[in-house]
Amino acid sequence: MKSKQMFNKGDGLMAFIYWRLGHLTRADRRPLQAFVVYRNHQVFDVDKTGWDRGIRPGDALETMKWRYPEAVWVPWQAVDYAATDQALRDWVASKAASYHYEAIQQGWWEWPRWTRSAFDALMAEVVPRWAGRVEAGVARHPGMAAWICAEGDRLALPVWSHSFGKTYVLSKDQEERLWPRLPLRYLENIPPGRRRQWRQRGWRTLGEVPGLMQEIRQYRWPQVDPSSRQTPIVIERWLEGASWQGLAELVSDIGDELVRQCQMQELGVSGLHLLWLSEEGPETRQRTWPIVASQPVQIKARVLSLLRQPPQAPPEKVRLEAYCGRPVMGQMDWWGGRSRPLRTDLAGMTKDWSVSRRERLLQFWDVWRMPVVRP
Repeated sequence: MKSKQMFNKGDGLMAFIYWRLGHLTRADRRPLQAFVVYRNHQVFDVDKTGWDRGIRPGDALETMKWRYPEAVWVPWQAVDYAATDQALRDWVASKAASYHYEAIQQGWWEWPRWTRSAFDALMAEVVPRWAGRVEAGVARHPGMAAWICAEGDRLALPVWSHSFGKTYVLSKDQEERLWPRLPLRYLENIPPGRRRQWRQRGWRTLGEVPGLMQEIRQYRWPQVDPSSRQTPIVIERWLEGASWQGLAELVSDIGDELVRQCQMQELGVSGLHLLWLSEEGPETRQRTWPIVASQPVQIKARVLSLLRQPPQAPPEKVRLEAYCGRPVMGQMDWWGGRSRPLRTDLAGMTKDWSVSRRERLLQFWDVWRMPVVRP
């Protein structure tokens, strides 16, 4: 009971906050009282009234006909949320010890001195400046925080009620009981092959996978250097004639230049912001990763991943901002390249190549001791 009271009152413990935001600040020129912003036939954002009715991002747009019939359907446009998106990114980067910015509406961030008063003060900076509704879950693991944020009501967890929404908070004792029930879909950075094995065996929760609970709980989340995030690496390139020809080569050249500058400063990349400038206006592409990539191949791959969604018009200028950090111990992503795993043969000698069955047999074979066959 003591630990439960300690966490709820707040004693400066480290905690992960997973939040979902609603009624985001838009730059749209049409002020609306009741609206639903949609993208790819799904809800992207909704006003306060719709949020209070249980409408969340990702819900099917067709269901709004009877769930929220008085709302105006507004198509999503990147320019409407560009300023809010960048402001939230900068805010999370300046406040959090570590974070994973999934999208403008959701993600987790780590707060090193968790207290109720500190959380209220942080939310006062966000609401109503950038969002009108906030739903959050607080735990000692980001996957656990995301789970209780989505299913806090069903789990009957303690809740802090605010004017902007609900916050579900786990005590240490409650978290110990819920660990085996954590759904596997809330775990991050799991290889696809491993998830496929879990599905084949019918495992759906953390407690069903042997040894996984200890592995997840002992993982230490990398801390991002805040000083490095404040000075991004900026690379600009111009395209002659604003044509599509040579666009991929130009982005590849930007990736090579970013690798060169990261090598000079011994930095890795944790986030990218790409700006296309054309006659139709600016377009942005941005991504953030929870782990700093320091290997040249990974850095260039992250730059090229921004080409997955090309610009609408041929750009005249390309500007890349790279948010960097120090490489984290244990990543095996040093500038010397990923070292190959060492193999040990039967004689106890270490080799840097795989030992074949033929080599293992030959090390015990001595031609001079072979029996002589006489006619």
